[in-house]
Amino acid sequence: MTGHPAFMDKLPTFWAVASKIQVSGELTTSRGPGTSFEFALSLVDQLFGESVAKEVGQLLVSLIALPVSFLLFMHAST
Repeated sequence: MTGHPAFMDKLPTFWAVASKIQVSGELTTSRGPGTSFEFALSLVDQLFGESVAKEVGQLLVSLIALPVSFLLFMHAST
């Protein structure tokens, strides 16, 4: 089980892990909002495979590099 770092001391120590993403069978957890991209890519990897996860990851990185004004323009034009 993962959790936000501020609450790690409140989790049972035999379940708590310090990793950003934890996959255990059909259960996938992450530490919180700061790991949302990694969490999403982990789900994509599990559902569609590593190659698709890499493609999505590259797309996310390229979108992050765009100016916010461009992203707002693109959203408004759809």
